[in-house]
Amino acid sequence: MMQNSVGTSTLARVTVLLTAVVLLLAVVFTTGAEADTAAPRTALHVVQPGDTLWDLASRQTPAGGDVWATVDVIRDLNGLDNSMLFTGDQLVVPVAG
Repeated sequence: MMQNSVGTSTLARVTVLLTAVVLLLAVVFTTGAEADTAAPRTALHVVQPGDTLWDLASRQTPAGGDVWATVDVIRDLNGLDNSMLFTGDQLVVPVAG
């Protein structure tokens, strides 16, 4: 009976240790993921006659980048449901770089 009790105690310690390691790894990986989703730098843009979301996004997208993704960011930053812009509107736009 003593061996069984010692075996159970060892198993419990190993289980607690493994649980602690898994939780620690989860915290480390979660923290790293949050750093990658930092908010972009932004600027305020006053809409001029003829401005379109595509034009604004094209100017702010790095070379070789996805302009459609930048359009989506501008929509999200400003709570836009569509692509309509009006002269004089103030939009928050991501700053390239």
